[in-house]
Amino acid sequence: MTDARRYRELGVSSSKTALASALTSCYGGVRPGAFCRIMPGGMVLHSDGTGTKALLTDLGNPQEVRALAQDAIVMNTDDMACVGITGGFVINTVINRNPRVVDDAAVAALIAAVEERCARLRALGIDIVSGGGETADVPEMVTRFTLDMSAVGRVPQNRIIDNAEVRAGDVIVGLASYGQATYEEQENSGVGCNGLTWLRHDLLPRCPESRPLLVSPTRTFLPVLREVLNDEAVIVRGMVHITGGGHCKTCKAVPHLRVVKDNTLPVPEVFRMMADVPGVSAREMYQVFNMGCLMEVIVPEESAAAVIARAARYGVAAQVTGRFVQGSGMSIVTPYGTFEYE
Repeated sequence: MTDARRYRELGVSSSKTALASALTSCYGGVRPGAFCRIMPGGMVLHSDGTGTKALLTDLGNPQEVRALAQDAIVMNTDDMACVGITGGFVINTVINRNPRVVDDAAVAALIAAVEERCARLRALGIDIVSGGGETADVPEMVTRFTLDMSAVGRVPQNRIIDNAEVRAGDVIVGLASYGQATYEEQENSGVGCNGLTWLRHDLLPRCPESRPLLVSPTRTFLPVLREVLNDEAVIVRGMVHITGGGHCKTCKAVPHLRVVKDNTLPVPEVFRMMADVPGVSAREMYQVFNMGCLMEVIVPEESAAAVIARAARYGVAAQVTGRFVQGSGMSIVTPYGTFEYE
């Protein structure tokens, strides 16, 4: 899978091909095809961060600080949910800052926000605790600050989801990234935490009014997925978190079949605005952004209605967005045309 051209011009990789190759050669795992690497005993240690979204965050605005803390948590926990972990998380936070720009009070606010977001998840029945973290003053390395996180959890061997059992005829239930779930405090723009470099360079200068959309927090699907995975009547064969790599991530997660996405969810305003920017390629946007669908649950067709119903209980829009057939690559039907990826 090749990188999106504009993303590559900005010095960012959408496919992470070289990194993926290096990691495959260095690290093992008991289920090599799983969305996260699973170690013996079902242990998972995962790491992710907020990337350049941190450059947009107003550290004097508590709402934006909480949103960024949520981004860091969700980028880890919802990735881990894709292998079957929906609780028992221990997280560790790493903040690198330029102390000439970010003072101690701002760092304290970030740490407090992480703790507050964990407490919020616990109130929703998600078992998660903070194990502390690290802060470092590195003014020669960062212009402002970075917020990264690691998380550890465990999945029983008989509950591991590794996408290997996905078969032709299975369908994709897409869970929306936008709107307001019952467990969210405000409407979500759906932007997530990927592609912010591109949005900052090409959308924000042209549409300054888009800034509130860009700092919207990444939605967690843990309350929905916990119920889905605990429902013995629902067969879940795979899951994909549509983050780095956009919709092409489905191809990487299920390389043994062809993906046909022919009933995609509505495109949120933030991505419609981006698509209207002169010179922006819609085809490349689907390689970078979630475009309204942040989580995919892969099930036999007869299980799809149950997943959609679980999501609806939490105010999360969901629908069958596609299916798997024999072959390779992906076809995706969008409001901007039909795109093919190999």
